[in-house]
Amino acid sequence: MLCERYGWESLALEVMPDPVPRFISAPPTTAPVTIAKTLQRILAVSVFKTFATLKQQRFGGRGLWSDGCYDGSAGTVCAQIIAVW
Repeated sequence: MLCERYGWESLALEVMPDPVPRFISAPPTTAPVTIAKTLQRILAVSVFKTFATLKQQRFGGRGLWSDGCYDGSAGTVCAQIIAVW
């Protein structure tokens, strides 16, 4: 739903303690960093609306998300590749 709003296709999302791998298909004109920052910004607003007291906590000046992010081109992605990753 969120990805489709921007013309992207969410192929898979695996919920894990850390990291949370997301496999997204987007036009080649969209930079991977744009996708990551857009999703983080929108999800942070949603988290803070849902858990208002969380916004009062300190995150060591780093914000809700860690600095690390890996963006890459996966070509054709299937469920088996996602499960192995």
